[in-house]
Amino acid sequence: MAKPVKEFSIGKVRVAVFQGEYKGKTTYSFKFQKSYKDEGKGEWVNTEYFYPTDLRDLHILVGKLVINQVKERTPEPEPQPELESEPESDLPF
Repeated sequence: MAKPVKEFSIGKVRVAVFQGEYKGKTTYSFKFQKSYKDEGKGEWVNTEYFYPTDLRDLHILVGKLVINQVKERTPEPEPQPELESEPESDLPF
């Protein structure tokens, strides 16, 4: 299986980001998992099922993914020329 290019986790919820290619363009896919300890065996288990109490952490992870995508796709603003002096203001302060 391919290795993820990035991983994020909050609490027991984790997302792995995979990079691929489709028709010559870079694509991304996401795998969401939750880890919990099986009390009978005492081992950690991964699942793709979530309880309503997990949805807050899942929501935060999706938000992080969206923010990262926006940052990667937003061009840097062009630097503004520096003003030689402060603009005059007719405000009393």
